Amino acid sequence: MNFQLILPLLVQTVVVISIRKIHNSWIHPGVFFPLLWLLYSIGPLLFAPDYSIQPYGLWIITLFISAVGFGSLLFTNAIDEQATINNNFENSFKDYKPVLFIAVFITSIFTFIGVGLVLDFTMNRFQLNFSIFNLLMLPNEISVDRYLEILNYPIYIKFFRYWLFPASLLAGLAYPLARKIRESFLCFLPLIIAILFGLMETSRFTIITTVVIWYAGVLGARIVLQENLNKFFDERSKRFFLFASTLFVGLFILLDWLRQAQGELVADLVLERLKAYLFGYLAAFSNWVTMIHDGNIQFGQSTFAGPLSLTDIVERKFGSYGPILIAGDLSTNIYTALRGLIMDFSIIGTGMIMILIGWFGSITYENVIRGKLFFLIPLTLFYAFTLYSPLISIFHYNSLIMSWVILAAFLLLAKPIVQNFWNKDGFTRIVFNQ
Repeated sequence: MNFQLILPLLVQTVVVISIRKIHNSWIHPGVFFPLLWLLYSIGPLLFAPDYSIQPYGLWIITLFISAVGFGSLLFTNAIDEQATINNNFENSFKDYKPVLFIAVFITSIFTFIGVGLVLDFTMNRFQLNFSIFNLLMLPNEISVDRYLEILNYPIYIKFFRYWLFPASLLAGLAYPLARKIRESFLCFLPLIIAILFGLMETSRFTIITTVVIWYAGVLGARIVLQENLNKFFDERSKRFFLFASTLFVGLFILLDWLRQAQGELVADLVLERLKAYLFGYLAAFSNWVTMIHDGNIQFGQSTFAGPLSLTDIVERKFGSYGPILIAGDLSTNIYTALRGLIMDFSIIGTGMIMILIGWFGSITYENVIRGKLFFLIPLTLFYAFTLYSPLISIFHYNSLIMSWVILAAFLLLAKPIVQNFWNKDGFTRIVFNQ
């Protein structure tokens, strides 16, 4: 491996270890972002060494993760020494368990209704019957229309589909509270529904974003419960991701097969596409920032394309970016969320934003630990953005942003219910046999 590529990785490693030692937690925002981007940098170099990766791109990433780490230190000494963790009824996250599980159940039911509506609508649209052959043909038909941008669901279908991501976020928050098999199953239900959507629409996006939002919720709950803060994965999360990683590879191959209308699968071609999808982002980003970036500033039009598209300021395009060569004639259009930030605010401006992210991340982390649940909104949003950042900014999609709008509404509505009206012990015994 080229020493020019190893050197920035060594600097990144030093930054991660140093910040981890200060914060004493792998999931503190000041550590989490640098750690993940260290892993995101190492992965392509290990598993795709033939891709064209520019050292300058790695140094830019090193600058950004250092900025986040530095920003997180600005709040470390500003913590009120008199503040203590509030474990009373008002702020105890465990008291929210009954109403939280009800919210997961209701939103999952809405989403499951969406599966049925999408199936019925598309079968009628393509004039298919419910035979095995036609069900296998349906994903290809949907895929063609999606890429041609001529598939537009009616508003009543969009309403039920949009509940998938809020259901996933709420289920992630509930998962660390699950103690029985039925509770765990309910927490996994949005993920199962996402797979159904993904298979019908041959959409990796739906499956990946659901998992990302779900795990962002898990991390938020672990912090408010103060469980295994010194570990990146607790035992349950470790088992889940081992299973999910294996499942993803299988689903990737299956979705490719469905997109091709059950045509012949060429193993080398499938593996090449899988490799590009998983590891092509670093080569794409580093080549773009080294050789193509022209320095023009777009002031949020790329990173926040979703919300701005609602104001007609930005016309959001399908596919986001054009392809770039990463090895021979192999190309990808996945550039990471870092490209959007640089296009919007410049390299120096993005570095300043990363300092602010590290600083505000520390504030939200400490407040969540103290039981201030409303800070779960920015904290889980940070985790989701970071987890998804090798692909693109989550703010590109309004349907994802709605997850945190729903979470805010849930917290506002649930607090008075939990405080004043809820018979927690009785409900828990009746529903969960506890």
